[in-house]
Amino acid sequence: MTEDKPELAEFTAADLSRALKTLQEGEQTADEIERRLDMMEQRMALLLEQVEQMQSNTERIQTNQTKNDN
Repeated sequence: MTEDKPELAEFTAADLSRALKTLQEGEQTADEIERRLDMMEQRMALLLEQVEQMQSNTERIQTNQTKNDN
């Protein structure tokens, strides 16, 4: 049975350097995505809070109108 995976000794210093650089770029990309997701989550929470306030105000107005109509 032949093995297609190269041995670690077959990699050059340049290969390992490129792999490390690629890994670091991937980590930076992941950090940026996580930062953007955190920002989106904060914005969504703020929007949800605003919608809940609007619903509460609407319910209060409707209740007051119903009382005034009677």
